[in-house]
Amino acid sequence: MNEQHVPGRISQLPTHPAPRGLRERILYAVAGLKRRLALRRAIALTMIALISLLGFAEAALYASQELYLSGFGDFMQLMFTDTDVVASSWREIGLSLAESLPALPLALVCVSLLVFLWSTARALANMRIIRNYSSLA
Repeated sequence: MNEQHVPGRISQLPTHPAPRGLRERILYAVAGLKRRLALRRAIALTMIALISLLGFAEAALYASQELYLSGFGDFMQLMFTDTDVVASSWREIGLSLAESLPALPLALVCVSLLVFLWSTARALANMRIIRNYSSLA
């Protein structure tokens, strides 16, 4: 192509040196934005951790009540006290044990515990980011 002056071409624009400290100001502004974003995330994840901790306490109470009401503890006690009965009819006792296990309350306990652990780990990671970018200020 012909290398003539074409209005609007970027390569034809005159170059000017950047003002002193521009790069540092840009990097400082980006660090501030990263710090604010990490702070927002840390606050949100801390709230999620607190809510899931309350949910864990409620789910644990619910699970303990359901375990008591289902007779699961009676089957477990039978397994440790009368081993002759368990040895002779282990299949029926195992099925009864599995049938009396309250799955939903135990699943709620597991889910709330996993959410608590995940949100706590992520909140701590965001707090590390905040601390790292605070040293730049």
